[in-house]
Amino acid sequence: LLSGGGAGHEPFPSGYVGEGMLTAAIVGKVFTAPPSANILATIQSVSKLNKGGVLLLILNYTGDVLNAAAAMEVARTKGYTVECVIVSDDVAQYGTDVKGLTGRRGMVGFILIAKILGGFSKEGKGINELVTIGRCLNCRLGTLGICLQACTLPGTNEPMFRIEKNNIEFGLGVHGEAGISTMPMTSLKEMVKQILIKIMACLMLEEKSNVVAVVNNLGSLSKMEMFIILRE
Repeated sequence: LLSGGGAGHEPFPSGYVGEGMLTAAIVGKVFTAPPSANILATIQSVSKLNKGGVLLLILNYTGDVLNAAAAMEVARTKGYTVECVIVSDDVAQYGTDVKGLTGRRGMVGFILIAKILGGFSKEGKGINELVTIGRCLNCRLGTLGICLQACTLPGTNEPMFRIEKNNIEFGLGVHGEAGISTMPMTSLKEMVKQILIKIMACLMLEEKSNVVAVVNNLGSLSKMEMFIILRE
């Protein structure tokens, strides 16, 4: 199992390399997809020890998908068995008129797919079965991000977008992309409620649905704040 992406999202992806999860990770520059040559070299390297094939878990961003596809094409011509699962769990555009050409973005739902597929791989399931499971899991994921202030790219002084005072950005991306809408500052309870309403509608969850909830931090929250969100 391989995955990769730009630096700046730590512990993703390197922090998830280990038994029962990723075999290796490929990291690009900050917020930049790793080059296809690096992806190809990693495919070739891990294939020496893993004869069952290589499965790439790629978050749905244009550069990541294009570079991974190029690496896969070359690897296959060299005789390597390579498959791919695209992770696209962002529900920000659901129920709006905003329609991105590339579809839903890949976000923190990656962790669950990597963990589950890593476990199945350890049990000995084949690559084709893992691909099927991964794509089914992706259809059952929903993530929504909000923030109170925009991020600033390392080495620059200006935030990547502007949020008016006492507003919240709703549905932002993990690379500093602005959200799909703003809402007035409100209580944490109301923020969590709005997130869950959207995710539940997109996934068509019912009262008795069994779910796994992951609370992610884009970098500026304390542990205490995260536990308060988790309680809500």
